Amino acid sequence: MKNFLLITLALVAITQSLAVNSANDYYYSRQTKWGELEDSSACSTGNMQSPVNMLPSNFSLSYDNYNRHRPKLSPTCKVRNYKLINNNHTIEVHPPQGEYFEGCTMIFSENDVCHLSNIHVHSQSEHLVDGKAFEMEVHLVHTCSDGLIAVYGIFFTINNKKTVVRNTRTGIRWINRVFGDNFNRYPDTHETDFINQTVDLYQLIDRKSQIMTYKGSLTTPPCLEIVTFYLQTKVQHVSLDQLLGFQSYIRQFSEDHYEVNNRAVQNLNGRTISVV
Repeated sequence: MKNFLLITLALVAITQSLAVNSANDYYYSRQTKWGELEDSSACSTGNMQSPVNMLPSNFSLSYDNYNRHRPKLSPTCKVRNYKLINNNHTIEVHPPQGEYFEGCTMIFSENDVCHLSNIHVHSQSEHLVDGKAFEMEVHLVHTCSDGLIAVYGIFFTINNKKTVVRNTRTGIRWINRVFGDNFNRYPDTHETDFINQTVDLYQLIDRKSQIMTYKGSLTTPPCLEIVTFYLQTKVQHVSLDQLLGFQSYIRQFSEDHYEVNNRAVQNLNGRTISVV
């Protein structure tokens, strides 16, 4: 009986150890330790990590060194239903079934098509622009035909005016539509809610906006360097109540009750940011 108890305790300890070291069990308050997680060494040793500070001195009007240039996005991305997933790090929007939202694509050529697979939110923004952080950054994650990832990013700045002018309403209305009023529509821990309503997931995209693009990585473990970012220079607006609602979610569900879910900026290591 004693030996059985010792074996049982040992198995529990091993299981707990594996859980702590899993790439899915990371903490934003311990980012310097991410490279120690399972299969996540790139977080510490990679040379093309994200996010970065988008300094104008690193801008280039050429994209000769990139496999992909300015993408052509679907005119709309209207969906009738979707899933909201709470992964304890952020709230994610996923297709109701399958891996992609049908008809929602970033097209670079006939044989180079990327499909929208999820949307998620970071606060504060992960990327900086000339050293400036925004209150929020939304990532529209697309999985491409070659297995790589293209992320279309949109920055949000706060609008705390009591009277919201017309041209600042788009972002505020979109957030409330997708995530509920002031981010009050979220499932319990590691749970999924099915939302039945029509929404255009591409509504925030400004087709005339310049785009800052560069090659980088996932901004969470395992930090694989398989991502090209396309960051819209046109900034959307978020209300103070919405921002506080999302930050309340982060504090409530993150295991360390950290107040933000953005990774610190990484070194460019000679990379050039193309403006297209």
